[in-house]
Amino acid sequence: MWGVFRLRRQRPDHPRPYRTFGYPWIPAVFLPASFGMLASALAGAPGSTLFSFGGITAGVAAYFLWCARGG
Repeated sequence: MWGVFRLRRQRPDHPRPYRTFGYPWIPAVFLPASFGMLASALAGAPGSTLFSFGGITAGVAAYFLWCARGG
């Protein structure tokens, strides 16, 4: 969601293939809510949450490696 704000600030005249419902209010509420859920997960179960982030990070690294090799 942060990308919506960033794109609209950096490229205000860029064509929009879709409209974000409730912009800017819905994304502005969604961002702190999602960070709050992340903080709650880290506080409640830091081990499993960090393990999940490790899996996501490994997947992202594998994706970039795959793209670099021509996949």
